Amino acid sequence: GHHTPLGDVSNAEIAGTPFQAHLDSLFANGDNQDSDPRSAQKIVDFLIEEGVNPEQIVIGGAFYGRVWAGVPPVNKGLHQLSRGLHIGWMAYHQIREKYEKDSNFERFWDEKAEAPYMYNAADSLFVSYDDTISVALKTKYVMEKGLGGIMFWELGNDTKEEGSLLDAIYKAAN
Repeated sequence: GHHTPLGDVSNAEIAGTPFQAHLDSLFANGDNQDSDPRSAQKIVDFLIEEGVNPEQIVIGGAFYGRVWAGVPPVNKGLHQLSRGLHIGWMAYHQIREKYEKDSNFERFWDEKAEAPYMYNAADSLFVSYDDTISVALKTKYVMEKGLGGIMFWELGNDTKEEGSLLDAIYKAAN
């Protein structure tokens, strides 16, 4: 699934995928009937329903991504099983330099999760990360909900080129 999705994705929307089967197995003992995938929106809504002041809630943006290996081409790699991590994490500037310029990688946008991902069918690599669009949407969401803010980890992972994540947050907030 996605590394840091904003939008709420339900089990119904991922029905039949290996990821949904994985979630079902995690909650098979009945401890948690809410086995829908997690998202910033879902957690924020939960906290507000529990009485947390929205101004005390800060959501996160990832200035890095995760790269998974051995991901089959079904659904362009989204919600599929992998053979494991290809790279534990990769800085956003590295994703832009290495993968965005590689013609074997194709970028996709998940409308429901409001999150990007990339897939390389030739090498069976799946990349889950935040980009300028997703962090701008998170920033706007923070402002609309009256939340305490958006944080990110870590600034050194951002690009120094045009189109940085920090610039996207700044522009969305102004």
